[in-house]
Amino acid sequence: MRTTLWRFLLGAVSCSLLATAAFGQQKIRVVTKPVPPFSFTDNGRQVGFSIDLWEAVAKEAGFQFEMRNVETVPQMLDVLKKKEADVAIAAISITAERHGFMDFSQPYYDSGLQILVATNAARSGNVASNLTRQFFNWSSFKVIGLVFLVMFLVSHFVWWFERRKNAEMYPEAYAPGVWESFWWTISMLCTGGCEAKGPMGVPARLVAILWMVPA
Repeated sequence: MRTTLWRFLLGAVSCSLLATAAFGQQKIRVVTKPVPPFSFTDNGRQVGFSIDLWEAVAKEAGFQFEMRNVETVPQMLDVLKKKEADVAIAAISITAERHGFMDFSQPYYDSGLQILVATNAARSGNVASNLTRQFFNWSSFKVIGLVFLVMFLVSHFVWWFERRKNAEMYPEAYAPGVWESFWWTISMLCTGGCEAKGPMGVPARLVAILWMVPA
């Protein structure tokens, strides 16, 4: 696979260059810019991954070349447009716009979206243990606790407003009254209604409306 890719890259570059001129008697003009680790200067010598790759291609194809530096990618592209260079090297992104005036080799570096996944150790375990980790955690407990707190408050408000006007459904005694009110609150959350029970007074109904909307 590596040999095939290398031959494809070598062939693409060679054909593109040989199509423009007979480079056997002429040096190829190469332009690059500082962009480590692809192209940079070390002790006065141009080095980097892209530089090494180009030198290997040139050696394999028997090209002679001369290299010059510019500061930015737009400057490199401008040099190519003006035909002051034959090849540009150094982390040049492949875009549709650039395809209009230059040819690209086979892409050899992808800086796109990257995805992190759990290791085999993190994913090990049966379905039950994975579900337990998903649902029995601090975030889930906080949500459940908040729901029960709201239910507790709604139940007390409904009981407080109904305990005297509707004592048959919501007894005035605290424990049985709050329990009946709590049962109504749970029924509203789980089934959307409770046919045998409901607030009668205006204040309690207003509280019920506030609870029924999110429930």
